[in-house]
Amino acid sequence: MHAALREADFVVLAPPLNDATRGLLGVAEFALLKSTAYVVNIARGGVIDYDALLAALRDKRIAGAGLDVFWQEPMDPADPIFGYNVIGTPHIGGATDLSFRGIARKVAENVERLRRGEMPVNCANPEAARR
Repeated sequence: MHAALREADFVVLAPPLNDATRGLLGVAEFALLKSTAYVVNIARGGVIDYDALLAALRDKRIAGAGLDVFWQEPMDPADPIFGYNVIGTPHIGGATDLSFRGIARKVAENVERLRRGEMPVNCANPEAARR
C-alpha cells in the first residue's frame, strides 16, 4: 500500500471498518502522498485518522478530500476540517436513480416473499418474520 500511495493521484478508501483498517490512513501514510493527491473516503470515518487528515490538509501535504462518511455523524458543519478543500456528503455518495430503483425492487421482492410465507432475503431479525 505504501508504494501505491507514493504514486497515487486519488486514494479511494472502501474497506470495512475493523481492527485492521481503523486508522488505515494516518500520519505516516499522509506523508507518502503527493501534495497534489486527493483522498476520498466512502467506507467508514474511522479508516482515516482524523487528526492526521486535518494536519495533512492544514500543511498542504494533500490537495483535498472527499468525505462521504465521518468520524461522528452527523458531522458538525463548523468542524475545522471544512475550512480546507473538503467536499462532504452525508453518506449518500452511492445514492443514484439506479441504486434507488434497485432498492425499491428488492423491497418489493421481500414483500412478495413475506406474502408467500417465505423468509425475506437479508433479514436482520428472522424471529420477527416468523410471527
